[in-house]
Amino acid sequence: MIPYTAIRAILLMLAAVSLYGCGQKQDYTPVPLPYGYQRIEIYPAEYSDADSLPASYAVNASAQVRRLPDGPGGSVMADIDYPAYGATLHLTFTPVDSITATEVIANRRERMALNLADNYATVSEVGPNDRTPFVSTVMMSAGRTPTPVQILSVGPDMVISGAVRFASEQADADSLMPVLKAITADIEYAASNLH
Repeated sequence: MIPYTAIRAILLMLAAVSLYGCGQKQDYTPVPLPYGYQRIEIYPAEYSDADSLPASYAVNASAQVRRLPDGPGGSVMADIDYPAYGATLHLTFTPVDSITATEVIANRRERMALNLADNYATVSEVGPNDRTPFVSTVMMSAGRTPTPVQILSVGPDMVISGAVRFASEQADADSLMPVLKAITADIEYAASNLH
């Protein structure tokens, strides 16, 4: 059996060594994380109306608008590309009347829910106001979804719906949060000025 004084001496020696190690100044060399994300320069909040679209949709001046071939029922499709972000906002402008509006809106809401899956989203409501008769819902999700930002705008004779998709499906949304917030701000600005 080890005498009590020997155990006490060993414990005191270990405590002294530990305290000595804590007091030493060492040069700290940061260790990189196993994954790194490129810092992306956020586009300035400068907007202009896209001439090729059936509604006055304000687009970030640094983005590029591509009108696509018209879809069924007279709908107009367009992509708004954010080259520096590697993202595209896919928009559809669907003409509606009092008979077709309910069906189109229900279809778009179902699509938004399916795109969101089980992820949490922040939702903002925009309009109507003195600049737009449209009522818009903008959703942004930080979860793993291929379409982290979505929009649904309902006007007197048109429904505008869209979703943002990134070129890389691998990046986590939390690493892209500054970009998601910037694109969401662009969409909210456009929604508050639709006519």
